[in-house]
Parts: sequence; C-alpha cells; structure tokens
Amino acid sequence: MKELQILYLYPDILELYGDYGNIQVLKYRLEKRGIKAIITPYTIGDNAPNFKDFDIVFAGGGADQEQSILAKDLIKYKDNIKEAIENKVFFLLICGAYQLFGKYYKDVDGNIIDGLDVFPYYTEAINDRKKRCIGNIIIDVTLNGNKTKVIGFENHGGQTFDINTPFGEVLFGNGNKFGDTNEGFFLENVIATYLHRASSF
Repeated sequence: MKELQILYLYPDILELYGDYGNIQVLKYRLEKRGIKAIITPYTIGDNAPNFKDFDIVFAGGGADQEQSILAKDLIKYKDNIKEAIENKVFFLLICGAYQLFGKYYKDVDGNIIDGLDVFPYYTEAINDRKKRCIGNIIIDVTLNGNKTKVIGFENHGGQTFDINTPFGEVLFGNGNKFGDTNEGFFLENVIATYLHRASSF
C-alpha cells in the first residue's frame, strides 16, 4: 500500500474551529483510495521536523494570541519551509496558518505579528472587534484543470491583501476581505484558505 507522510503543525494551538476534522477527513479519503496516511504532529518543544521529508504539511486556524505565540517558533523553520515548497511538498494552510505564511499580520490593537514572508500577501484586522467575515462561503475553484465548487465556513476579522493567485472565485460569502471576489491563495502545491470544514460539490 502506498503511504503519504503528513506533518500536522501545532495541533494543540491551531485548532480554533475543529481543524482536526480536516486531518481526519483527509486520512479517511486517502485510505478509501488505498493510500495509508502517516500523520506526524509537531508543536512547540518537539524535535525539529524536516519539512522536506513529508508529502503534505497541514496547519489550521488560531486566534491572535495563539498566532503570536507560535510565530516565534515557526520562524525558525523559514528556510526549511521554503525549500520544501520548492521541492513540491504540498501545503494546506487554514485561516491563521494562511495569514502566518504571508509578510505580517496586524491585529485589532495595531500590534504586528511577523509572518514567515514565504508569500507576498499581508493581513490586517479591522479595528472593530465585532465586525468579522463570518458565515458559510461558496467558491469556484479549478484543480487539475477541473472546475468545481467548494463550500466551507469562514470566521475572520483579518483582511488579506495583495493576492495575485487566489484559490477561488467567491460565489457566496466574503473571501479574503469584506465583499471580495477572491478567496485564499493558490500555487501548484499550496492551498491557503479561510475555509474551515470545506467540501466540494
């Protein structure tokens, strides 16, 4: 049986909206296709992972406080992460993790959380804590030349700018910022998105 090595980043910190469910669904769908999923968790204090040793790297969502804590740990692996992306390791980044792979995140109080600066976008929170992009969202995406619709749930105050290669086109919901036509960030082997518990139809 073929095996895929999956690195699960900070499962104890980036788990704001039950992102562990994404890992479980991924494991289930791989195994239905005869592929064994070997999941390796990593969090602060663990032995340093070599990102290039994995087929998939997954990281979920977290609030501002969690992001500021783990950003200092994640930055240690910036070069290794860049090499892994160049070597075509697949990255799936949800919400807070999506933001951390950009230039920076500015929180609602104006504090700057330095990102990895792996990708050229940046995120800034709206000053009003009660104003958030929240609710169900549907986007049109093209994967491997095939068009499909993806539905998920978004809940973010951060507004992400300078996205040249979005994951999809917004049909319903907000996307990268209020009223945006685009959602997420996409490269050949990177999907970064605000969609939690996403499924295609």
